[in-house]
Amino acid sequence: QNYQDDKMTIIFSLAPWRENKNLFKISLNLFFFSYNAVLVHVTMSSVYRYALLCNATLRRMFEKTRRSLYALLFWACFFTYWLKTLNEILTDEVVVAEDIIVTIQKMFNVDLNKAGVVGNSIENISKSPLSGKMTFITVLGIVLLVISFCCGCAIHTTLQGDAISPKTKIIHKKALHLLMAQFALPLFFLHIPTFIFEVYSLLIQDTIPMFIKIYIRIFLTYYPVANAAFLTDDFRNFILSISVGECKVVAVDGPPP
Repeated sequence: QNYQDDKMTIIFSLAPWRENKNLFKISLNLFFFSYNAVLVHVTMSSVYRYALLCNATLRRMFEKTRRSLYALLFWACFFTYWLKTLNEILTDEVVVAEDIIVTIQKMFNVDLNKAGVVGNSIENISKSPLSGKMTFITVLGIVLLVISFCCGCAIHTTLQGDAISPKTKIIHKKALHLLMAQFALPLFFLHIPTFIFEVYSLLIQDTIPMFIKIYIRIFLTYYPVANAAFLTDDFRNFILSISVGECKVVAVDGPPP
C-alpha cells in the first residue's frame, strides 16, 4: 500500500495452472462422480448377491425391465449433476469478483473506485466447489458401507445353514470373497493414506514439522480427493488455492510491478 498518494493496486497470480482452472474443475468433478459410481457399483453387487440367496422380492428388482429403468434413472442423475456442475463453473468468476469487492470494502472501508488491494488469495469456504461434494461423498460412503456390511453378514449367515448344497456353498463363498476384495481395495487405496497421516499427527502433535501439518490439514479436509489430486503439482496448487480461508493483504511501497 502506498500511503503517500492513498492508492492501492489489485494484483492476482498469473501462475500457469490458473490458465486451466476450468479444466481442473471439470476433472475434479469427474473424480467425484467416478468415486460415487464405484461405491454404488460395489454396493449393488453386494445387494444382488444377497438378493439371490436371501430375498426373492429384492431379486425381482434386478429383472431386465427394471434394470432399464434404473439405467435411465442413473443417466438422469448424471446429466442433472453435470448441468449443476457446469453452472457452478460458468458462474464462479462472477462469485469470486463479488467476494473480492465485498471483502476489500469491509477491510478498508473504502470505495473500490478510489482504492484496491495488493494480495495473493481470497476464498469463501461456503462457496468452495469442494465443500458440499465432500460432505456428500462422506455421507454416501458411510451409508453404502453399512449396506454392504449388512449384506455380507446376511450372506455369511445363510451359507452356514444346511439348506444349500455343498457345491452351491463353495460357489457363493468364492463370490462373497470376491465382493469383500472388491470393496476393500478402493477403501484401502483411498482411505488408508489419510488414516496414517491422522494417526501420525496425533502421536507427535507437538514435534511434527509445519509442512507435515499443512499436508495433514489438506488430506483431512479433502480426503479422499487429496490422495489422487496430490499426484500432480498443478492439481495440488489448485486445491491449495481454494482451500485458503483468509484474505492475505501484502503492503507495498512504490509503483506496482
